[in-house]
Amino acid sequence: MIVLLDTNILLDVIQDRAPYSASATRVWKLVEEHAVTGFVSAISFNNVYYIARKQAGGEKALDAIRLIRRIFRIVPLDELVIDRALADPGNDFEDAIQAAAAIRISADHLVTRNSNDFDFKGVSAVSAEEFLAIFQA
Repeated sequence: MIVLLDTNILLDVIQDRAPYSASATRVWKLVEEHAVTGFVSAISFNNVYYIARKQAGGEKALDAIRLIRRIFRIVPLDELVIDRALADPGNDFEDAIQAAAAIRISADHLVTRNSNDFDFKGVSAVSAEEFLAIFQA
């Protein structure tokens, strides 16, 4: 199974954001254990760094980026992803990029905390809890 983790899921784990961190961490662990193939969009690196740096400082933010890089595969932010996002930008262009990245890799699911924002994107967007239920079924 192929999944793309949205930035908010990565941050839930890195920043231990309760109550979301428990299920997000379980999804992350499935990727680490190679039970699923996990991807992140290239855009998530700068988003995570920007947010984590504000909370924990630059060095800890870089450590988080290094960890993500070690565990996840990367969907490049290239012409195909940008063009697809531009074709259907919706209300949030960053979400459009995430959806386009998921489509680019034929992800089975995009794991996110705001799945309703992806209803119109042609991708199966599910919460971490929903993904875990699907995975266990």
